[in-house]
Amino acid sequence: AKHRIDMSTSFALLEYLNFTPSFNIEELWYLQELDYEYLPEKNAVRIDTLNGFSRSMTYSTGIGLSTQLYGIFNFIRSRKIQAIRHITTPSVSFSYRPDFSKPRFGYYKNVQVDTTNTGKPIFRQLSIYDGFRFGKPSLGESASMTFSVSNKFEMKVRNDTTTRKVSLLDNLSLNGSYNFLADSFKLSDINIAARTSLFDRKVQVNMGATLDPYSYLPTSLENKKLRRTNAYALRTGQGVGRFTSMRFSLSTNFNSQANNAERSNGRRQTSVNDIDQFGGEASNQFGSLNDGGGSNRAVPEYFYDPNAYVDINIPWNVRLSYDYSYRWTPTNTTTRQSIKAYGQLKLTPKWDITFNSGYDFDRKEFTQTSVGVYRDLGCWDMRANWIPFGAFTSYSIDIQIKSSILKDLKISRRRSQFERRF
Repeated sequence: AKHRIDMSTSFALLEYLNFTPSFNIEELWYLQELDYEYLPEKNAVRIDTLNGFSRSMTYSTGIGLSTQLYGIFNFIRSRKIQAIRHITTPSVSFSYRPDFSKPRFGYYKNVQVDTTNTGKPIFRQLSIYDGFRFGKPSLGESASMTFSVSNKFEMKVRNDTTTRKVSLLDNLSLNGSYNFLADSFKLSDINIAARTSLFDRKVQVNMGATLDPYSYLPTSLENKKLRRTNAYALRTGQGVGRFTSMRFSLSTNFNSQANNAERSNGRRQTSVNDIDQFGGEASNQFGSLNDGGGSNRAVPEYFYDPNAYVDINIPWNVRLSYDYSYRWTPTNTTTRQSIKAYGQLKLTPKWDITFNSGYDFDRKEFTQTSVGVYRDLGCWDMRANWIPFGAFTSYSIDIQIKSSILKDLKISRRRSQFERRF
């Protein structure tokens, strides 16, 4: 049995700061545990299984602090652009977990496993729950701080009689962590992410990168192979660090049910009178503050209610994307770029056809291509999937009951290129 209790709360501190303490407990119950004994004559470790109730309890605690800051830049002389607002959300949290391999807990045993050439014994910490179903308590003490900063930029534009809110940058964030108890490389990689949209939210743009803050130096004067050192890149004159990975993607959707609802959700309509209140609180200058990151975009639905009126138009949806990725290691640099397409076609209120394919420019071959068929059988669902070519050529047919309680009640037929028969 495995038990976990998560306790947390949140309250305002000094009115503008959100303070979140937490405490987590986890217990593992087993009916067995392991015992170890080193056998010098065989130079081996004997493992005995002891029957009986055995339990372990681990715990961790943490605190978090976050807030929101607003900045407004007004365009007084501009007739069209009213203002640009910047929302930044910094947060920091600290967590602590003790070392459960210490003898006072009794979850690990310091066991001799071998001897050196000089006859000195070699010891290793072995868990009394090694290989058990729910695992074992973690090794090592941890005291780490996690930090993150997210940013959003919006612009308010006035037309003849109305104003609208335009998102310039939905999200620009970075995050990382620092382990105070680590022997080396205490600072983690810095993850950077950005998201925005173009052409009135018709094209979605996603970017990301991983920054390694440590320096890389040659292993020797003769060998130019680089090795990672425990010195920050700033101290060795290598800038802020090295980007070890980057990714970039463009995507767009075409569908038969596109309407103005998606665009109107992306830009809130307000009256001209609201502009006079622009000098008020930041929370009222651009409407609600909870509509971040494009979460208010309308999502077209492609599912019918069997008891409702059925539209004569056949709904369809096609999603196209371009993906580029870059990865650097001390020994190799790789880039990948591909285009992908996903489509959905609803023939009738109960029949769906989907496809997924693409082309990899670096490998000069098609990505994994699949064709799917869905049939609504009332209380049951039928799903069929076919991968016609590639490394994972296969097909599958599943008939499954809809109820989540009886989700394991199903009939399946599968076949792949690795199987000779059903």
